Amino acid sequence: MSLFNWFGKPSKITLNVLMQDDSPITIRELLKLEEIQCRADIIGAAVKLLQDQKHGQDGYNILGELAVEGDVDAQFLIGEVCESTLIRPEQAATWFQRAADQGLAKAQRNYADMLMVGKGVSCDREKAFLYYTNVTLNGDEPKFIDL
Repeated sequence: MSLFNWFGKPSKITLNVLMQDDSPITIRELLKLEEIQCRADIIGAAVKLLQDQKHGQDGYNILGELAVEGDVDAQFLIGEVCESTLIRPEQAATWFQRAADQGLAKAQRNYADMLMVGKGVSCDREKAFLYYTNVTLNGDEPKFIDL
């Protein structure tokens, strides 16, 4: 019996403890953890889950939820997973563009690289130049991205 149980207190649950179980881990479970204090902590936990063989899909699902909500860091990370691990360049380009359009410099670079060689998107060197120079298209007019 643990000392916590002996005094009638619940055991402290951590991400590592959750990862020992075979049950899926969701954002809801992460929010119950004391170590999760902000959105960046959730993203860090999701990255840790991605690296775990048993919970990799859970990490991907959590990042996906955050990315759909517009979290720029989650969008970039999903783009990286789609490009390097899942070998889905079309999806990677979509996520990199979403993050790039929010001004994330590394996403702008990655999306511009994909545009330059036509990886996952049609080759468009002019558009790539705009992303390399921190400018994106807003309709037909160039719009400078605030960094």
